[in-house]
Amino acid sequence: MTDIDLLIFDLDGTLVDSLDDIVYSVNFTLPQLGLDKLSRDEIQSYVGDGIKMLLIRSVGTQADVSDELVERARKIYYEHHERHCLDHVHMYPNALEVMEHFRSKKKAVVSNKSERFTKKILEGLGLAAYLDLIIGGDSLSNKKPDPLVIEHTISLLKVEKRKTVMIGDGHQDIQCGKSAGVMTCGVTYGFKPVEDTKDADFSINDLMELKNIFR
Repeated sequence: MTDIDLLIFDLDGTLVDSLDDIVYSVNFTLPQLGLDKLSRDEIQSYVGDGIKMLLIRSVGTQADVSDELVERARKIYYEHHERHCLDHVHMYPNALEVMEHFRSKKKAVVSNKSERFTKKILEGLGLAAYLDLIIGGDSLSNKKPDPLVIEHTISLLKVEKRKTVMIGDGHQDIQCGKSAGVMTCGVTYGFKPVEDTKDADFSINDLMELKNIFR
């Protein structure tokens, strides 16, 4: 067992399965721009680096990407997602149980999703009450994999790097954690291929396994 003071969670693909709502918002946006809808699998492969990159990748499959087009896409996506980001999202198994188990520890979510949607989802699912800090992709000047987001979290919550772990399903999470000098834990059930987290210090197939690794 490894002593821990702070658990930092990614959101999409780690704590919650939000893919359906992301897919629906992207596929609402594209036809408004005169573009065809994309498959669920293709959209899934574009998730992980924030909404702007998601839209650039999605639009770029069928059109030349310009700042003007991306901004049009962003406005349409944001308006739709604001109304529908809680339609189908759900927690992964044992998310609440893990939050309860680590109630005495500090916990944060660091996501590349916009802060407004990150907070809305966490509040809507009842997870926000367990968290000491929530950071979105637009909360700071940089986002994952830049170590700034973890360094900022550690500084605010006043914990040691050696007692901090970053938990996520993507290479952004693992790279961010390693660059910041904290422990890393990959999850195998998320949006990204298992290979994305092969360099993590720990790997879990279920959030409940965190109880057997950290104390």
